Amino acid sequence: DLCAMMRQKNVILVGGAGNGKTSLLCRMSEVAIANKLPCLLVNSRDIKEDCSEYIIKKLPIIPKLRNMTSLYLRFFQRKYFYIFVDAINENDREVFTNSISTLLETFSKYSRIRILLTCRREYFDSRYKTLFSTGEEKPYIFNLQEAEYDERATMKMIKAYMEYFNVRGPFSLETREKLRNSLFLTRIFFEVNSNREECMLEFRNAEIYKLYFEKIASENKGVNLSAVVNSIARYMFTEFQFDKIPIEELHLSADELDSLRNLLDNNLIISRSVHAGTGITEHEDEYVYFVFDELRDFCL
Repeated sequence: DLCAMMRQKNVILVGGAGNGKTSLLCRMSEVAIANKLPCLLVNSRDIKEDCSEYIIKKLPIIPKLRNMTSLYLRFFQRKYFYIFVDAINENDREVFTNSISTLLETFSKYSRIRILLTCRREYFDSRYKTLFSTGEEKPYIFNLQEAEYDERATMKMIKAYMEYFNVRGPFSLETREKLRNSLFLTRIFFEVNSNREECMLEFRNAEIYKLYFEKIASENKGVNLSAVVNSIARYMFTEFQFDKIPIEELHLSADELDSLRNLLDNNLIISRSVHAGTGITEHEDEYVYFVFDELRDFCL
């Protein structure tokens, strides 16, 4: 499967939350840069226009040569040029959805331009699979989970987590199947059950998320995590925007903001700075958002 994927021009990497799709793209970008190969890594949420136009605008072409973009791209015939678009399922804008499949067709005439997209498995099956199957350029679908996590690998992973977090079994077949389907859930399951010896035969995802929030809150006394999460949820519902919120909307003091930033390293909520404008209009805005959709949906 890996060899077949590496020979493809266009690939969609499909997997569940926490399977490492974003980490893989970041690592591939690092490898490309280390080998002096041009690459472009973007998050789909940043694309607010036609995908092809957005990618082309990101290329380092001086304004006077913008009308010669095709010639500029053919320069890459000497080298491979990698375009990575992460989390296409996180952008619901109509202009994005209508143009993501034609992105492959736009760059199909350039043999050394490779495109790799990532998508959550459940969203791909319900929305994007049909979209890409009807396009002229059909990508290679690489299912990260199916290719990597068989029963033997799952048991090896569970054993390693049990030893690290000092968790005793046994685990029911239902529990093992749940852990196998989400590496993110696996991590926090063992984290909240650390040093416990109870016989855990099954669990509900919501209970695990609840325990995880309580654990993180108890370790970060400088900020009211429950109030922060409620503020985020209220803003998302009010503005009908479920990907991010401006950090000032949390209305936190300077000390609380410092405590929140210390909490961000726990892979629960993360902040991101967005640069906009040029010259005197240049400014930077900071946003916060949930790292995983599953946690966001639980909070909402």
